[in-house]
Amino acid sequence: MKFLGSSLWGSLNRRPPINGEGRRRQWSPLGLMHSLNSAALYLAMGCALMDPRSEPTVTAGLVEELIDIGMADIDISASTKRSRKRQHPPRPNPNNKKRILNDWDHERAKECVEHDYFGPQPKFDDRQFERVFRITPQRAEWIVSKLAIDDVFWTQTYNAAKKPSISPKVKALTALKLLAYGVSFSAFQDYFQMGDSTARLCLSKLCRGIVECPDICDVYLRNMSPSDARATVKLHKEHHGINGMFGSLDVTKVQWANCPSAWHGQFQGKEGVPTIALEAVADYNLWIWHDAFGFPGGLNDLNIWERSSLFESFQDGTFSELDFEYEINGETFNQLFALVDGIYPQLARFLQTISVPITKIDSHYSGWQEAKRKDIERAFGVLKRKFHILAHAIRMAYRDDIFYAVRACIALHNMMVETRLNDLDEVEDSSHYEVVNEIHIITPERRATDDVEAVIDAEQNDVRARMAAGEGALDNDVVDLAFRDKMERVLYMPRHLRIVQERWSRLNSIDEHLRLQNAVKHEVYLARHGSLSGASDVSEDFDPLAD
Repeated sequence: MKFLGSSLWGSLNRRPPINGEGRRRQWSPLGLMHSLNSAALYLAMGCALMDPRSEPTVTAGLVEELIDIGMADIDISASTKRSRKRQHPPRPNPNNKKRILNDWDHERAKECVEHDYFGPQPKFDDRQFERVFRITPQRAEWIVSKLAIDDVFWTQTYNAAKKPSISPKVKALTALKLLAYGVSFSAFQDYFQMGDSTARLCLSKLCRGIVECPDICDVYLRNMSPSDARATVKLHKEHHGINGMFGSLDVTKVQWANCPSAWHGQFQGKEGVPTIALEAVADYNLWIWHDAFGFPGGLNDLNIWERSSLFESFQDGTFSELDFEYEINGETFNQLFALVDGIYPQLARFLQTISVPITKIDSHYSGWQEAKRKDIERAFGVLKRKFHILAHAIRMAYRDDIFYAVRACIALHNMMVETRLNDLDEVEDSSHYEVVNEIHIITPERRATDDVEAVIDAEQNDVRARMAAGEGALDNDVVDLAFRDKMERVLYMPRHLRIVQERWSRLNSIDEHLRLQNAVKHEVYLARHGSLSGASDVSEDFDPLAD
């Protein structure tokens, strides 16, 4: 009887079918009655097989007794399964990735930093600190003190349990080391005792704070002032032998590892990987006076120049405030110039090399220009060697974060240029990098060369006076075409457009560019040979059959 009850309940305990959502449905009362009828039929057939002469009759009491026996077996099996679960806990699912909370020891990280770098007797001296973090410990403490004025992130705080948070010095050193080595955010978590998300936050806070802090950016990311221009021109006069040069201009690329796939066509250039372009102007001491970052890597130097803020300052007249009169080989000029390579246009402020020098004077000039233009190449090389985040693929995802990181590297680079000139007994003096609050006063020594507005006003007055005298009328027998063009420009073109046109014509003057180039060629040849004898001879390096 017990065997028949277990068999009956087995037919009743069949698993219900699976629905369309992949889940098993529950037995309905009608389905349960069908199962009971089927089980009763099977029971009757079993009784007939046991005694063929007897009639297959199944009473309700017999069915209830058999169901009770099956329920008892099910209760025993269920209790056995529960006991097995208690004895063997479920194994962890490797596919279920949950966040692991690490118990970081912030006090240990603070003690290690104080013992190694900032204590009364540090284990590593200032020179070793600079080799690791690219700046001196005094500069690091000064930066933290400046950032703590406006951001509580750089102060020592405590949590609800009265436990200290991460030390500000630990945060700063983590960010500086990430800039210096350009590695993963979790590379130094064993020493600084923080996760990769916290390290990423420290880097973002440090870079943004350096760029936006007035005490830092107004000194180490400032634009060139008139006093800075005079000091830089004097520096290049001493080392390069030519007056009027304010720096060298060029472009470098920074690789972007996490560039979105949809932007690859815009940011991928000749390098074959997504990059972001950086335009900069540097002087002989490698101080970077101008930087423009954020251009897609698919643009060349000429496309970047047309979008540059330096080109805009040439156009709107703000850069003309730095100009002053100077002489080269007895000729007077009033616009400062920069050394560039051959892709840039022939502007009055650019000095290019000669791609195919024929005469000796051209050959000497090309060698001088290509050698002195290496100032910007050296600046890019030192910048990327110091901060490997620029030499390797940047792992940041947002362009704003990359922008602040690059500008922070430039600020730290200029900071260390000043430190090098002050502490390492260099021949150069860093005093001309100090900020000077000067008043722009026009003196005979420094003449205001941006007299475009005065020229436009004089032209307008001249046109009105000649028109009042009857010139330019259509019924005149003799018509001055030059005056007619000038009159139409004054009458129909707005004043601000005439100012822009006049500035562009001065900047894009080929004659002024060639006059500057010839003066520099003669100055360089005279400085080397003492006279111009043989300057027009064909150079020994010239090959007329070369491609």
